[in-house]
Amino acid sequence: MFYTIGTQELTPVPGTQWLAGGGGVGTCTTDEWEELPAWLRRAAQHQSGAIHFCKLERYPRYLMGTLHVPAKRQPGQHLVLAFYMFDGHLLFWDDSGTVENFLQRQLAQPLRGRLSAGRVLCEFLLWLVDEDLTYLEEQESRIEDLEEAVLAGERKQLGAEILAVKKETSHLYRYYSHLTDMGQRLQESCGSFFETEDSTIFGLFADRAARLQSETQVQREYAAQVQELYQAQIGIRQNDIMKVLTIVTTIFLPLTLIAGWYGMNFLHMPELSWTYGYPAVIFVSILVVAGCICLFKSRKFW
Repeated sequence: MFYTIGTQELTPVPGTQWLAGGGGVGTCTTDEWEELPAWLRRAAQHQSGAIHFCKLERYPRYLMGTLHVPAKRQPGQHLVLAFYMFDGHLLFWDDSGTVENFLQRQLAQPLRGRLSAGRVLCEFLLWLVDEDLTYLEEQESRIEDLEEAVLAGERKQLGAEILAVKKETSHLYRYYSHLTDMGQRLQESCGSFFETEDSTIFGLFADRAARLQSETQVQREYAAQVQELYQAQIGIRQNDIMKVLTIVTTIFLPLTLIAGWYGMNFLHMPELSWTYGYPAVIFVSILVVAGCICLFKSRKFW
């Protein structure tokens, strides 16, 4: 779909008339590139698999930006699209229909104030991160729940879950870092590719992305602390296990000595022919075990 930009609204137009206007916004799928100018088709010769992060590149005739947006609550999924700014026209490459949904919302609820291609782009970028702060709050609550579970020892297999949260926060941090850089470069492009008045709204987007980046940095550190706490808890449990094994080994070591001593069966061992020899060995063994336990209790080893 293609739209011309009026003073305060977008007007749908055929694709053949779109470039003839003074400015406009459009969205194309991969199969619709043939209608574009040859130089723009050459510039846009990429596939979704080639876009791995958000960036903005500046060329003499146009700006090209790519967006690699992680899908919230769907780990491993991403929204991939690109945009081009040239001669007052903003063109999105999008196979997902996300941009078209956004533009349809703008038709139903027009933006207040003066409209321009730069403002449409900035409003779209702001729309992408509109609910991200709420999601980050949910993510922080998730990390808090993991911390409580680690301290309470409620679940034993928390390592994979903690690692997944840590990876997700790292991906979000890089994503917001790239968005912050993109917002700053868009702001620097005002006056050449965008109207000078658009500098304020691009600065607003850059500030919001920077705040989200700062929030994810805090969560990265928090997740790392929870992971260290989990490793410490594992170390404590391992120490407890080794402590029990050491105590058991220490208790049975003298019993092993007694069994080995009298297991030699020499002919001149008087205890072997004594009537009470067997009960005496049992009594001594019990006495040794009781003495070891009392010793460990008094030294607070157990």
